[in-house]
Amino acid sequence: MAAETPLILVVEIEPANTVYFAVGASVRLHLNIVDADQGLQTNPDVLTLTVSPQFGSPTTYTYGVGTEIVLNSLGNFQADIPVALAVKYRLQFQASLNSINCGTNTTEVYGVNSGWW
Repeated sequence: MAAETPLILVVEIEPANTVYFAVGASVRLHLNIVDADQGLQTNPDVLTLTVSPQFGSPTTYTYGVGTEIVLNSLGNFQADIPVALAVKYRLQFQASLNSINCGTNTTEVYGVNSGWW
């Protein structure tokens, strides 16, 4: 992979099309990383996920440190993030490969109390 090769990062939430999660549940995110020139899955040098609750300080998880981000196969990761509060959460992956940084769009989910629905 050349140093200028861009990466493609694709995030999916499980279950699909869900943005409301009960407080106490977890949000599962799937991330696929692809070398844009080769069209092949690849692993980054560094992978982080920043979780920002609406009324709190952001938490950053790093692949290889802790158990929140798991490598399923080459270029295929998942993260299970607990929903602790009834607020909006913003989640964003950042990847670095050969000193090139890129990030995903921000994924927004909402923690809701059990009586909400």
